Amino acid sequence: FALVLEGWLVFRARYFPQWLGALYMLAGGCYLVSAVEFFLNLHGPAAGWSMYGSFAGEAAMALWLLIAGVDEARWREAAGA
Repeated sequence: FALVLEGWLVFRARYFPQWLGALYMLAGGCYLVSAVEFFLNLHGPAAGWSMYGSFAGEAAMALWLLIAGVDEARWREAAGA
């Protein structure tokens, strides 16, 4: 559930792209789906596929922070407000 909240914060922040926040929220949702599948002992055809969405969201966030980073001008503008 924490990734959904963090994704919402990234989505609302002006110094990250909104698509990154949406993808991070999707990753959190995929983790929640995976937890429900585990606790309800579901072994259907979609079981396990939710982890691919989680990987995509977390990998995108990690790569964005490593390569592009935070828009410093917008960060200082938000910190000063």
